[in-house]
Amino acid sequence: MNDLKMFDTFSKIQEVNLNHLGKIKFRLMNAIEKWNETSECILSEDDIESLLKQSKIADNIITNEYAQWAQLKQIEVKERTTRPQLSKQTELENARLSSSSSA
Repeated sequence: MNDLKMFDTFSKIQEVNLNHLGKIKFRLMNAIEKWNETSECILSEDDIESLLKQSKIADNIITNEYAQWAQLKQIEVKERTTRPQLSKQTELENARLSSSSSA
């Protein structure tokens, strides 16, 4: 997968999860405001627990996707740096073989 496509995919996943986190934060902030104004809780304990779990899941997905993307980038960089060394080694072996066959 090329860099741009991989980054684009990661960005879209991150955007969806950040959007989800934003909605969770919005619901919680509305509940807090309502509580401050009227001392009325508009979310049940189950709702609050569910929202907190959802936010943790979304955050974990963002973190995991980033880690996966970074790991793929690290492998790609490692491959790029080892390929030239392999070709130089092959050139040296070829040069040695050609000099020994002509001797």
